[in-house]
Amino acid sequence: MQNFDGFTFKAALSAIALFIMNLFGGPSVFLTALLILILLDILTGFLAAAVKKQLQASVMFAGGCKKIIILLIIVLVHYIGDALGLSWLREAVISYYAINEALSIMENAVRAGVPIPSFLTALLKKAGELVDVGQPVTGTTITSEPDEKGVSG
Repeated sequence: MQNFDGFTFKAALSAIALFIMNLFGGPSVFLTALLILILLDILTGFLAAAVKKQLQASVMFAGGCKKIIILLIIVLVHYIGDALGLSWLREAVISYYAINEALSIMENAVRAGVPIPSFLTALLKKAGELVDVGQPVTGTTITSEPDEKGVSG
């Protein structure tokens, strides 16, 4: 029997990575951002639970399962979008989940006692609303009304 050398391992790992990236429709800035945000959400959730002394394996497992389901939905949407000729559909769904992950990261930070600028929260909520109604998210569409102190944000 042949030894499992470093080259064989790297070739197998590369083949698996290529298969997975093809499954998701190939690499994109949106997909990379979502994967980073998912990792940050898991990390900040763990840290917030640790700060509050509320670490629970069942809660962490459920959160991990939700992340896997999000990724499976992206695979599904990629193939549906390809079949229907809607190449933008995958990026729109990824954008939706990326915004939700960013909001979740901020919620974790607040749970851990880290203050979050209100303009950042308003910005992400507005972006989420735009994605929900199918509008493009641009710098000109993300504006917020001034609060009672007259501060925009």
